[in-house]
Amino acid sequence: MATRTPSVKPPNLAERLERFFNLFEQTIKLAEDRIAARSNSQEVVLLLCARLDALASCTGREDQSNRQAFTHLLVNYAGHRDLMCSVSAGDLYYELGYHRWLAEGMIPKPGRLYRFSRLNDPIIHLLDRSGIPLTVEAVHRLLSRIMRCLAANFRCRPGQPLRKPMVAKPKVIIDKMKAAFQGQKDTELQGKLEVALQPLLDSKTVAGLLYQNFRNAAVHGVKIEFDEATFFQAQRPYWEPLCSEYYPPFLFVNFPGPFLIELLRNCVRTLRQKMLETEKLPPDVHLHTFGFDPNEYLSFLDEELLPKGRYLSFQK
Repeated sequence: MATRTPSVKPPNLAERLERFFNLFEQTIKLAEDRIAARSNSQEVVLLLCARLDALASCTGREDQSNRQAFTHLLVNYAGHRDLMCSVSAGDLYYELGYHRWLAEGMIPKPGRLYRFSRLNDPIIHLLDRSGIPLTVEAVHRLLSRIMRCLAANFRCRPGQPLRKPMVAKPKVIIDKMKAAFQGQKDTELQGKLEVALQPLLDSKTVAGLLYQNFRNAAVHGVKIEFDEATFFQAQRPYWEPLCSEYYPPFLFVNFPGPFLIELLRNCVRTLRQKMLETEKLPPDVHLHTFGFDPNEYLSFLDEELLPKGRYLSFQK
């Protein structure tokens, strides 16, 4: 039976946590003021994504990547679990269409595969694990078939019926793909689809897209392209059409300011409630809450989130 490490109980844990989480409440108030004034949309995105990222870093495990911590925060604490875990069909459709167009550059010769950047990795995984011949023609056929299946079952491009869903859980998409690959020559490929598609589907979840297209773009880019009027007014994620002369038009997901505020507010509320109920604080939150004295209030430290050390061996 687990026992607590003896330590001094603070006079009021709720009060101390309130001071910590008020740092994020100030951000919410500032963002609300800018949205009400219909001003500084790019700065609002940067501010809210940075604070979500800070909260993810403060409460995540050391062995998690930034992306893993960010998406874990959104999935578990932001109040929209089903949406955050779901794949945006339009963004997935784009990725397939873009790489179908890029196939001639990625496969300069049959059997040879060229990687332009890490953004190609999910598609490279799909081509590798599917077992198809590495030729431009075979890649075109596979990606086109997957795109047709997506368009038949989901709303992923402009002009499609509104009744079609725009998001779906990865398993639903995989099941639709398996049903579409029922030909006599598809038996082997059908058995490989789930493993082959998984990284691509993971990269197109709504939580993953918020990290990649908004958090990363705001922090590392110059400007995120979106309609400012919709950004200030919409309350939920929305999909906008994008057309290209090189690959088919598609619908890509955008995140309005009020929704980003809701995500941050929900994360603050649910994390604060969890810490009050469990009386266990992640190491960074414990440091901000109780200060630098390592022997003070140790019973409130969540030891499960401490870095896992290891022995080192040196060559003689």
